[in-house]
Amino acid sequence: MNSKKFSEAMSEPDTKYFNEALDYKKKARKPIWVKWGAAAVCLTIICATAIYFFLYSFFTVR
Repeated sequence: MNSKKFSEAMSEPDTKYFNEALDYKKKARKPIWVKWGAAAVCLTIICATAIYFFLYSFFTVR
């Protein structure tokens, strides 16, 4: 495609593109507390599992 055809194509855009741009709705973002809450739950599970295995190995009779 040469520059003349390209400029002609760009000068006459179809109305469906305008309608699509006008009707565009941005996706709703999750609140920040959801991300931090999930991170806190994961950290809690990791810490609880580490403490459990540490205490289990410390207090078991061999």
